[in-house]
Amino acid sequence: MSANQGYPWPTQNRTDNAERLQSFARILVVLGVCLGVIGVIVGFSMAFHATVIGCPDGHFFPAGTTDFRCFAHKHAGDGTAIAVFSALLAIVVGLCGIIAVGTRVDRAARPESEPADDATQ
Repeated sequence: MSANQGYPWPTQNRTDNAERLQSFARILVVLGVCLGVIGVIVGFSMAFHATVIGCPDGHFFPAGTTDFRCFAHKHAGDGTAIAVFSALLAIVVGLCGIIAVGTRVDRAARPESEPADDATQ
């Protein structure tokens, strides 16, 4: 005779909790990855943004040049760093979300009387 026979609510609540946790974790993962992608876009836009500066004395222009402006990428290093860290953060958030969904759902859906697979005897 099962301990929950006639009382399906605890098992049902555990399953509902597992589904809620899974949905919540997925939402957080999607949000984290979206923020990481936004960070990559902002970082690359900073890195590739060029500003017109005065050309230094003695600057050589090749023959046939029609545009005699000089450009500087003032935030190239900062933008590249932001893009790289944002991409790494998005990867870490995605992996943590996969781990969280896998472990929390497994534990929440397991009945109390059933031992874990990795439990020692």
